[in-house]
Amino acid sequence: MKQQAIDENLTLVQNTLELWLSFKRFMLVGYSETEVSAADETDFLEVKSSVSKNLRALSERIRAVGNIDYGEKTIRELLTKCVSVSHLRNIPKSDQKAIRKDWHSVFIRLSRTVGALKFLSEGYQPPPVGGKTKKKKGPTPMVIGIVVAVVIGIAIAAAVFMGLVG
Repeated sequence: MKQQAIDENLTLVQNTLELWLSFKRFMLVGYSETEVSAADETDFLEVKSSVSKNLRALSERIRAVGNIDYGEKTIRELLTKCVSVSHLRNIPKSDQKAIRKDWHSVFIRLSRTVGALKFLSEGYQPPPVGGKTKKKKGPTPMVIGIVVAVVIGIAIAAAVFMGLVG
């Protein structure tokens, strides 16, 4: 894995995480009683658009790093469900709760992805996926210990039998 690709993906995921936090701020405005301005609606749509652009880039590039679940499917579903800040205010409380739960799930996945990419950028090399690791041929430490004990026992018995030890 090239260091540059890891660093570029890390920057992209960190940016997406920041946008995801902005998305929550607009959710909270929608769930509150404060007035929703036209600027709020415009800014919310810009955040949604930026998240969507980042998702397209991530879906193409994250495969190069590995099979990391950053919550793409759930993000897309939430972007579709959350039409506007005013729309969020008008949906039932149970749906608002489900959206918060899904938002949090994505937040955890994005945070975990940032951590994984930071770990990779520090030089960690994950083990190969899917294939069985080859075991070394040869005796295990337990077998070696048993053989040594038997050999020593035989040597002591032979020494006693020959009268060398008394």
